Amino acid sequence: METRSQIRRQRAMWGQNTGYVDVPARQRLTRSFRAREFMPPDAMAMAFDRELVIATDGFWAELNSGDQALFLNGSEVLMEAKGDDRSILRLRPLESARNGDVQSVRETDNLYARIIA
Repeated sequence: METRSQIRRQRAMWGQNTGYVDVPARQRLTRSFRAREFMPPDAMAMAFDRELVIATDGFWAELNSGDQALFLNGSEVLMEAKGDDRSILRLRPLESARNGDVQSVRETDNLYARIIA
């Protein structure tokens, strides 16, 4: 369980304080697709009971919390000329998926989620 000070620090870093937007390390490529060389994907197991938002650094670093909420709700948020791209993936636990069934995610034909109990 995180302490209140840890939560405050995270909030300051991700969304409230955007001073790290100009940090050069944000633009460093750490993974890329290579057709001739297989790179195993990173994987992690985690339990969550509420919505989980996975987003690029452009979302977290360049949008304030109000613009993040607008973007998550489908509104168009203008991007600065030199702004970083932003993408999000929202995961929500399904009540009916507690048995580990594979579920198709709405409005997509190629994304499936499997709940592993």
